[in-house]
Parts: sequence; C-alpha cells; structure tokens
Amino acid sequence: MIVDSEETEEVAVHTEVPLSQDPFLSVSITAGAIDMTKAAPNDRINEGDTISYTIKVYNTGNQTMTNIRVSDTLLTSLKRGT
Repeated sequence: MIVDSEETEEVAVHTEVPLSQDPFLSVSITAGAIDMTKAAPNDRINEGDTISYTIKVYNTGNQTMTNIRVSDTLLTSLKRGT
C-alpha cells in the first residue's frame, strides 16, 4: 500500500494477512498527517465468497493536502471481482 503527497515522504507498507475464520481486518497507518483504516465486515467468509472492504483516508493535520494516491494490491490467492 502506498500513500504519498507533495507534503509528505512516500511511505510503503507490506503486510501479509493470513486468511482465517475471523474475517475482520483493520489496519491503521499514520504517516505525517494522514490516517488510514482498512476494514472488512465481521462475517464468516467461505470459499468462493465475495469479500468487500472499505479503505478510509483522513487528513488529520492542519494543512490542505493534494495529489494523494492510495493503492491496494490484492493477495496473490485472491482475484478482483467485476
């Protein structure tokens, strides 16, 4: 996951997440004045199910930020839906 802007340095984060019967995932990252949370619903996930999750990015500082880019790479065992 990469979060960058002209006001901050680039921050790269690599996280391995094993799949389990507890599908809740929450990742909080603070870089400069940016907070980000990634969460999936707290439901049971079975093979073949679609997993939807939400990424929220907040500017918690007192400066206006521009050119913010957020990208998220799927695990190699997952495939993107249509």
